[in-house]
Amino acid sequence: MSNFIKNHLIAKIKIMYKDYDRNMTIQGNDRFPIGTYGWSEGKFLYLDTEVKNGNREINRINEYSLFYKGDINSIGWYALSGPQIIQIWDQLKNNKVHIFKNIDGKSYKIRKKT
Repeated sequence: MSNFIKNHLIAKIKIMYKDYDRNMTIQGNDRFPIGTYGWSEGKFLYLDTEVKNGNREINRINEYSLFYKGDINSIGWYALSGPQIIQIWDQLKNNKVHIFKNIDGKSYKIRKKT
């Protein structure tokens, strides 16, 4: 995959992340006031289907980086191949991502309304 297309998709993913962030912020209700709805501490979006990268799996993203399952250290976007970036972009595009929210001591998966 050419660098132009790869860079373009990475930019699109970051824009989609920010749109998701904005959408979740304005979906306030009685349990979560506007501006606090749904986000976990690290503001991670969790992928429904993990993306393989070698022998490890990427399961979440934030505005700046990607993260392997069970790891706190981030990896850069440019460490991925084109098909892996396309998989992440496709999941965001099709709303196949979720966040976790703790409610009364239980953790729930929450999706953006489409």
